[in-house]
Amino acid sequence: MKLTGSLDRPGYLYTAAQSSEPVRRMTPPQKLYRAGKNMPIVVSRVRAWRRRRLSVLAPLLIFCAAAATAPQAQAHPLASDEIRLPVIPSDLSAGEDHCTDSSPTVLKQTPWAQTRLHLAQTQRISKGAGVTVGVVDTGVTDTAPALAGRVRGDTSAMNDCVGHGTFIAGVIAAHDQEGTPVVGVAPSAAVYAARGTDNDGRATASLVARGIREAVGAGARVIDVSAALPSANTALRSALVFATDHDVLVVAPAAPDESVTTSTSSDNAQVWPAAARTVLSVVDTDIDGNLSQTETAPQKADLSAPGQAVAGIGPVGKGHFLGSGPTVATAFVAGAAALVRSYHPELSAEDVADRLVSSAYPGDVPALDIQGALTRVTSSTVDEQTADPGMRPPTATHTQASLQRTAILTAVCAVLILVVAAAVGLTRRVRSRSEI
Repeated sequence: MKLTGSLDRPGYLYTAAQSSEPVRRMTPPQKLYRAGKNMPIVVSRVRAWRRRRLSVLAPLLIFCAAAATAPQAQAHPLASDEIRLPVIPSDLSAGEDHCTDSSPTVLKQTPWAQTRLHLAQTQRISKGAGVTVGVVDTGVTDTAPALAGRVRGDTSAMNDCVGHGTFIAGVIAAHDQEGTPVVGVAPSAAVYAARGTDNDGRATASLVARGIREAVGAGARVIDVSAALPSANTALRSALVFATDHDVLVVAPAAPDESVTTSTSSDNAQVWPAAARTVLSVVDTDIDGNLSQTETAPQKADLSAPGQAVAGIGPVGKGHFLGSGPTVATAFVAGAAALVRSYHPELSAEDVADRLVSSAYPGDVPALDIQGALTRVTSSTVDEQTADPGMRPPTATHTQASLQRTAILTAVCAVLILVVAAAVGLTRRVRSRSEI
């Protein structure tokens, strides 16, 4: 017997599986009992009817009990092997004389990373308003539609030939666009573009140091640095101290992207600026939550976040690209830090970093949990009575939907239990009459 049906309808539909044998209509036991003849045969048929009904109803009872207690399933996120988008480069190949072109594809599905991080829910709590995030990378194109009107910086830094800096800025702060669900972590945050590379996308300690100082001077409260350098010079170390002194949180990858060439490939190598004590270091995970394997294994990392086959914006046009690596994961953490600094403006940079790490999901490297970071109660948490009433966690709506779903499933299971009980009772009554 094949069972088909839908929980969205008031009942279930049961159909017999296709086979070479004809489907026979089973005579109800009441009619057999009223016949009053051949009682042993009647009892046998009733027992057969009972067994057939139980063989159908028992699995349904188990299913309903499990479904009623299980959490509501989310829509399946867009898997990496289902995406067909061009890859955003980290730098330009030697001798390449043209900039990254626009992508011809506008993504219509929700990227898996947005679903994994529950961005739709977290953005009902905070969208990063009032916070500027510095992006020290290849630059950020200020004409990118999803960032229009929210990018400022040095003129040279707002011309992104490579496209990687614009992609990272989009992961952090892209606003929603008509026709696509792709959105950044903090879509109301502002972006300060600071160049930390040359025109081809190759970073140096001195360029990164200058970019950090520029972003701090421009009022950034969070700085995303994409560089993973094999060493730090005096200028970079001094810039990191400068950021700490001005209560600015710096976030950086704990390992370089695979496509980026560095002068070191030894295991457990430290990279800068992530190696600094005051910098929040990040590694990337794939759609299954597994840490990615890179040629340069990080000596330490504070957090992990989605970073493989992540969809985002490009430097030109409305089309989307795919980005992968620790630099992408770093952007998610930087965006999360912007949300926390917006929702809890009283927290220091050190407090924000501690909050992000302590609220993360446990693991070899703690996994970013933005909702936990925003809503975790601490002694310094702002009194909710004084917070913006339009930015409350959406618990009421979800609770009501869960209760309605549980009530429907409970009612269906109750009906099935009554049917089984009636079948068993009928068999017992027939058996009693046969023994008289």
